Amino acid sequence: MCSSDLAPPAFAETFSFVAIGDMPYGKKADVYPKYESLIAEINKREPAFTIHIGDTKSGSGECSDQWLTEQLGFFNSFGSALIYTPGDNEWADCYRKAAGSMDPLERLAFVRQTYFADPSTSLGAKPIEVESQAVVMADRYSGYPENARFDVKGVMIMTTHVVGSNNNFEIRDPAVVNEFFGRNEANIAWLEDSFDKAVSTNARAVVLAAGGAGGLYAR
Repeated sequence: MCSSDLAPPAFAETFSFVAIGDMPYGKKADVYPKYESLIAEINKREPAFTIHIGDTKSGSGECSDQWLTEQLGFFNSFGSALIYTPGDNEWADCYRKAAGSMDPLERLAFVRQTYFADPSTSLGAKPIEVESQAVVMADRYSGYPENARFDVKGVMIMTTHVVGSNNNFEIRDPAVVNEFFGRNEANIAWLEDSFDKAVSTNARAVVLAAGGAGGLYAR
């Protein structure tokens, strides 16, 4: 549970949010009940929103449509808004034999189709409006709906799609390398535009969430 109280107490409006990632991992029978209990506990605390920074399974776990769709159901069971940024395990690692020897780029397309069908809205039981790069910078970066930002009480929350496994820069496949360069360019453009906006709007803090082996950063 994270709290924002960076401004002096006399002026600050505080709020709380939850950041989670790397879950659920393992066999469904083992991990789903625990995950459901965690979500129920989070809902009791009524945070302003929850961020899931990716890796809903291990790198050797199944990359099936069913698994990814089930995670959407979990995301929408969070009582407030759920903000998601993908991890490498949902797509970049899916070429592994243990994960099904699937095409990472096809899996990435499915992730975007499944979780970001409406790029201007978060997930969760009480979704909130967000600014998506696919909309804000549609002329050049319409293919990156997962990069999003929104404001809560003067604090800018933003996500950028940076993942583990070398951020998908894998020379085994030229198409995969091209994906990395395109997404890396989009990420840099999104960070620059978002920090420019944070400065222009006099945001009192910025929270940056990056997927998978990335993390959560506040300043």
